[in-house]
Amino acid sequence: MEIPIEARDDFETTHVQGCMDNGAIATVRVAPQSSQGGNLAFDVTPNRLITGLITERGVCPETSAGLAALFPEMAQAGRKRIQREVAEDNSFPSEPGKRRRPELSLSAEKRHEDTP
Repeated sequence: MEIPIEARDDFETTHVQGCMDNGAIATVRVAPQSSQGGNLAFDVTPNRLITGLITERGVCPETSAGLAALFPEMAQAGRKRIQREVAEDNSFPSEPGKRRRPELSLSAEKRHEDTP
């Protein structure tokens, strides 16, 4: 069995996002400018075998709605961020190499539909 390896955006390993003292959300680089990030990902668990997610807040269905029920504040913040990005940049979804990762908003079923 060949396992597909996804080369994800380096941005995910060179930057972090957080809340500033004034309440604003900011993104900062945590790696030196001269450093490239590496972010390889793979998933070998067939989607049909995943029936739930175990989190620090409990167990939920393996869907976006399931996670949103456990983490409503994150779901609301994510929706607002996506709405703001769409309003700011009408090329969303972005071209390769840009920061935005619109596929993150897809449901678990969509992300894993090609998984054996």
